[in-house]
Amino acid sequence: MNEEDPLIQGDLDEWSAIYSVLNSIRWLHPETDLEIFSSMFAESLARTTELRKGRQSARVTYGLSCEELENLLNILLPEYQMGYRSLVDDTAVPEWNLFTYWRVISNFLKRAEGKGVVLTQIRGLANHWTVVTSCSKDAMILYDSQYYDVLDRVDCTVSDQSSSRHYHLSPIDTFLVYRRD
Repeated sequence: MNEEDPLIQGDLDEWSAIYSVLNSIRWLHPETDLEIFSSMFAESLARTTELRKGRQSARVTYGLSCEELENLLNILLPEYQMGYRSLVDDTAVPEWNLFTYWRVISNFLKRAEGKGVVLTQIRGLANHWTVVTSCSKDAMILYDSQYYDVLDRVDCTVSDQSSSRHYHLSPIDTFLVYRRD
């Protein structure tokens, strides 16, 4: 288990996708010097802004799309001998439900034996990207840029949010990240 605290984003939830990528590297490579993450963050912002040139707003506001997150994964992970797969591309599940989603995440993390994490977007009052480090039948343990540490299964859904289930998890917004060594 990683003893290092996650990188914290403060009130800028638009940047949770960037922080989730950096925190996945931090979790899987705790030996990485903290100062390196400052330059990786600056590079991530610069690359995302560059990709957005020609749009009405090139600044990183309102978060990153899945495509932009994948671009960051392709840029940052290879340097650390890491890879990723999209959850929906990696599995042949015809119709997702919470049970199946939870089982697939749990199985990936168990098979990875500490060399894998899951990046996923939690939709609720706001959209927020986070890093899942382990998954039991009742909860996911998070390594998160907003100090969230547990996501209880009873509060989650993969279908529409309801008054009793506040957090919507989307298989299409989920990536399996792993060390290649």
